[in-house]
Amino acid sequence: MPRFFLIFCCLSLLVFQSGCASPATQKAASARFLDSLAAKHMDSAEPENLMLCHGHGCRLQSPVTLSKKQWNKVKAAFRPRANTAEKERKQIAKAFALLEEYAGAQTGTDADQGGTFEAAFRKGQMDCQDESMNAGMYFLLLKNQKLIRRHSLYGEAHRGFFLNGWPHRALEIYDDKTEERYVLDSWYHDNGFPAEIIPAKDWHDGWRPEEIKKKKPAPQ
Repeated sequence: MPRFFLIFCCLSLLVFQSGCASPATQKAASARFLDSLAAKHMDSAEPENLMLCHGHGCRLQSPVTLSKKQWNKVKAAFRPRANTAEKERKQIAKAFALLEEYAGAQTGTDADQGGTFEAAFRKGQMDCQDESMNAGMYFLLLKNQKLIRRHSLYGEAHRGFFLNGWPHRALEIYDDKTEERYVLDSWYHDNGFPAEIIPAKDWHDGWRPEEIKKKKPAPQ
């Protein structure tokens, strides 16, 4: 019996990590993600009071304050107001790029390299947990400021290393009208590029961008 129980537990872990968790499991995971944001004081962010995760696993946090000029540029990303959810997702991706750029300049994470393990633990580098937590904070900020009107936060998406490559996580949102879920993944590109927003099913199936967007080296 212990042997069969062990096999059952291992298979259950595989299914959960592959993104094929039951609705109840996903709901619990979503609640844990929101609790994680609250524990880090990231669930009620204001433009002048953000707390950025970095250092891998949200080990470190740094305060970020957006100037009025910066916040106005973020708001401008949502003009004109999107008349479809697809257009709003493009606006969200653009706004995230601006928020990453502004936060990066204040915290040293502007040197973050996307989609790589080679720079792991280098100063300013972030892992997917840092990126996911920050994405959750940015999304709630924009939602609470009524800039996002056609989507809501679903939680955190996970895919596991046994079936779909290395462990990975990212923010998961959904279309308010259709309830279709999307994953917002900002890990793959260098700091300051628009986040990728793709259907959740594609992401759980192992989606990766065709091109990793990199910043041009500074002139010597």
